[in-house]
Amino acid sequence: MLKIIRRLPAAKTALAILFLFVQIGCALYLPYVTTDIVNKGVMSGDTAFIWSKGGLIMIGLSILSLVGALLNTLFFSKISYYLGAELRTDVYGKVLKFSKNEFDKFGASSLITRTTNDVTQVQTLVEMGCKFLLMAPAYLIGGILLTALLFKCKIGACLPLRGTLSYNQLFNHQPLC
Repeated sequence: MLKIIRRLPAAKTALAILFLFVQIGCALYLPYVTTDIVNKGVMSGDTAFIWSKGGLIMIGLSILSLVGALLNTLFFSKISYYLGAELRTDVYGKVLKFSKNEFDKFGASSLITRTTNDVTQVQTLVEMGCKFLLMAPAYLIGGILLTALLFKCKIGACLPLRGTLSYNQLFNHQPLC
C-alpha cells in the first residue's frame, strides 16, 4: 500500500485534502451558527440578526462547503484515475516482457483480468480511501477542537467518552466546561 501511496502526486493530493478540510470545517461550524441564530435571534425576536447571520453566513458556509466537496471529489477522482492509468501501463509493459512460456502459464484471460479488474479495484480503493478514511478522523478531531475553541473548554472536557455527567450538571444547569 505504501508503494501505491508514494505514486500519488503530492501537490494534487495536498490540494484535495485541503478542500476536504474546507468541507469538514464548514459542515462542523454550521450547527454553531444555528445555535447563535436561535439563541440571539429567535429568542429575542430580532429578525435582522436572523437574516444577517442566517441568511448570509449560513448560505456562505453552505456554498463554501459545497465547493470544497466538489473540488475534493474532483481532485481525488482525477488522482485515482491517473494512478489507474499508470498501473495499467506498468502491468501492460510487464506483460510485454513475458516469454511465450510465461504468457502461456498465466493465460490471456488472467492477464486481461489483472490489467482491468485488479487495477480498477486498487483505483477504487485509493479514491474511496482518500475521501472517507480521511474524513471520519477529521470530523472527530475537528469537532473536538472546534468545541474546545468556541466554548473555551479544556480538550479533555470535550471528549465524548469522558464519562457520565453528574446529576447536578444535568438537572441544575451547571456548565459542562
